Amino acid sequence: MLLIKKLQLLFVFLFLFLVSQPNYAGPPHGFTTTNPSVRGASMPCTSFAGELVPFVANYATPGIGNPGMAARTYNGQPYIYINPNVTDPLPDLIVQFWFAHECAHHALPPHLNSEINADCFAVRNLRNIGLVNNAQQVQWMFEYLSGLPGSMMGHLPGPARAQNIYQCLNT
Repeated sequence: MLLIKKLQLLFVFLFLFLVSQPNYAGPPHGFTTTNPSVRGASMPCTSFAGELVPFVANYATPGIGNPGMAARTYNGQPYIYINPNVTDPLPDLIVQFWFAHECAHHALPPHLNSEINADCFAVRNLRNIGLVNNAQQVQWMFEYLSGLPGSMMGHLPGPARAQNIYQCLNT
C-alpha cells in the first residue's frame, strides 16, 4: 500500500515537472471552456487575480488516480484538468465537488490556498449555487469521502475530511 502511494506521488511530481517545462504551451487545444457545464451545472471558475480559468475535460492519464488537478501553463495561465478515468463512474455531485475543489486552488489567494480550505470553498460553492441545500443531500458524499486516505499534500484522512466539509457546509 505504501509503495502504491509513493508511486502515485512520483507520478504527480513527474507530471508537475513536465508541465512546468518551457516547451509546454498549455492545456490541450480544442477541449477548454471558461464557462464549463459540469454534469449539467454551470460552474465558471475565476482565479483570485480575476482570470477566467479554462476547464480541460479530456485529461485521461491512466497512471494518475486523482479526479482532477489545478495547474498553470508555463506562461502562467491557470486551468483545471478533470480526469475522466476517475470521474466518469462517480455521481454528479461528487464530480461537481471535485471541480469546485480544483477551482478553489485558483480562486483562493496563495496564503489561504490549502487542501482543507479548498474543500470548504468547494462545498460552500455547491451550496451557494443551489446544488446543495442541506447535509442530508450530501450524506452519501460524506460516506464516499470518508473512505479516502489522507495525503502528504495536505488532504485530511477520509473521516476527518468528511467532518471538516460537513462543518464548512453549515457555516
